[in-house]
Amino acid sequence: MAAADRAKLSEDEEQAVWRAAEAGDEAHFMTLAGDHLVAARALRNDDGRSAIHVAAAGGHAGAVRALLRGVEGAESAGHVNVSDDEGWTPLMSASSSRRTAVVDVLLKAGADAMAVNRGGRAALHYAASKGHVAIVHSLLRSPEVQKRGINQRDKVGCTPLHRAAGANQSEACEVLLEEGAAIDATDAAGRTPAMAAAECAHDQVVLLLVRHGTNIHMKDPEGLSLLDLCSSSDLRKAVLHTAQTAGHGTGDTAEGRGSMDVDK
Repeated sequence: MAAADRAKLSEDEEQAVWRAAEAGDEAHFMTLAGDHLVAARALRNDDGRSAIHVAAAGGHAGAVRALLRGVEGAESAGHVNVSDDEGWTPLMSASSSRRTAVVDVLLKAGADAMAVNRGGRAALHYAASKGHVAIVHSLLRSPEVQKRGINQRDKVGCTPLHRAAGANQSEACEVLLEEGAAIDATDAAGRTPAMAAAECAHDQVVLLLVRHGTNIHMKDPEGLSLLDLCSSSDLRKAVLHTAQTAGHGTGDTAEGRGSMDVDK
């Protein structure tokens, strides 16, 4: 059927779609068929968000599945990877809002876990910074992340580990490190994740990263090391003690513990 001949939704029908997406009214979407369902998927609000965006952000996995029924493969991926005016995909919204079941539905439908918004951030940046560990695990299992790695940088050079460390998310940091996150990757300011944590006085995250072998003497462009950025003399002492206890010593290298040479 030609595009011009496809069914169009009335204003009332459009409003019903938005209400159903917000409420997670799966039954409403199950009543839509053919071109009416196509039209519902094509709707956009003033922010460029689709009904799938809205349902995903609200945690309505059933509504998302109902909106996606009848499409698969590249067509399904096209719907779940649509971005709003700020470049956010439904997967980013669900990951940021801790909508674990929705994340799984979207990934199964072909959501691109490496897609980025205007800030250059992907879903993993948000899940890591919010400490949504179950979602971090789901994203790490996605084909895109498995293929391209977990050290994706945003527009200010931050990896997901930077974001987790700067937000005091110890468990997310642990998961990322276990999966091979580059512990001494530097952001655009030349700071490592441990430095980001130190700047925010997240002492336990700093010590976690030290236990995993971050280079405590590596310096940023201003000549400051992790030790210089520690919020107190007690933390500096703890950093030195932890490095020695963990067997990393207090030298200038942390071999095998991640590299600054991460794809930008």
